[in-house]
Amino acid sequence: TKLVCTTIYSLPYGIVIGTNRGNLLFLEKGKHNDYIPIRFTLREKEAKVTCITASCLNYEYLAISFDSNEIAYIPLVNLFSNLKNEKFEITFNVICEGFHCGPITTMDVASQRPIIITTSTHDKTVRVWNYLTGHCEYCKIILEEKENCAEKEMNILAVAIHPNGYYIAISDVEMIRFFHLCYKELRFYNNDQITNEPNKSNCNILKFSNGGHLLAAVSERHV
Repeated sequence: TKLVCTTIYSLPYGIVIGTNRGNLLFLEKGKHNDYIPIRFTLREKEAKVTCITASCLNYEYLAISFDSNEIAYIPLVNLFSNLKNEKFEITFNVICEGFHCGPITTMDVASQRPIIITTSTHDKTVRVWNYLTGHCEYCKIILEEKENCAEKEMNILAVAIHPNGYYIAISDVEMIRFFHLCYKELRFYNNDQITNEPNKSNCNILKFSNGGHLLAAVSERHV
């Protein structure tokens, strides 16, 4: 995808440009009013930067919004320390996880916790929602390792949450993966390899039993 400028913000010591890939281009103001372009990577997944602004008093923080409805902020001291150390990966903090930037394709609800889990094949994210507060508590893009050791975003087919709200099952074309839902974290727990059982591949429906001791997996006409 071609790198395109989507928004510009001026600082006393340079110009910050947002791009359609979720990158920042910082033009540092030189001694002779020339600008030195420096490109920073903000996030693993590409998302268009829609707006940039900074705190008005001392320009201490830089706020950035994305077309995925997420809002992040960066302490500008991190930007300049990275410039000094020639590190071009910026650590940023997400203050609003936003919503899916595509249709929700699968969803499940826990019976013992006020939690709804949703996924979208468009943005490939898993989001955990608290339906009492109406807030997205956690968002994650699950990466899977291929034979050449490269990581690729997981194409999620189905998702199910355990009745107690602490375990999540996620399926793709290869296997069913189980995750432990911790505080602000989705930790890998175990997986069910299905390479030798073709009837269990491409499971497009997952559902825990009421007691949580069984998991039903549906692939075409097979359960």
